[in-house]
Amino acid sequence: MTLGIVVGVILVAGGLAYAAARPQPGQAVADMGNAHIEPPQTAEYNSTPPTSGPHYEYLARWGIHSEPIPNELGPQSRRWRSCGTI
Repeated sequence: MTLGIVVGVILVAGGLAYAAARPQPGQAVADMGNAHIEPPQTAEYNSTPPTSGPHYEYLARWGIHSEPIPNELGPQSRRWRSCGTI
């Protein structure tokens, strides 16, 4: 009985330690700042879709788009509209 309790406590503690130490979903990327650029300038990003970096100060038109919006519109639109990207 006592051995079973000890083994159970060890398994629970080990499981909790593993859950706390494992990497969380997603991948960390470096912050690229938030400078504004003007069209037709473009930028290189370290993630797709871009989460930071040089971007246009304009927002993408709200709604469903039949074509992808330019990467340079993405960071500003996601920041101010909290919109998702699929």
